[in-house]
Amino acid sequence: MEKKITAFIESLKGDKRLVTLDEASTKQAIIIKMLSLLGWDIFNVDEVKPDLVVKSYMVDYALRKNKFNTIFIGVNKAGEE
Repeated sequence: MEKKITAFIESLKGDKRLVTLDEASTKQAIIIKMLSLLGWDIFNVDEVKPDLVVKSYMVDYALRKNKFNTIFIGVNKAGEE
């Protein structure tokens, strides 16, 4: 797994298209791929919950273990804060 993650990160470093991606494309091309490489079941909404509202804030992904939100991920277009 570690080699695949390292190879993926290295491929991102040289990919000039990344700065042209919008938020949705960034999610698909980077975040979903990385979560999958890290062993998260990206097709299980009980494990990777997209577009979750938490205390009036929208998070792009909540990573869940045993039905509890453990990690929140926010995604922006490259270059945006």
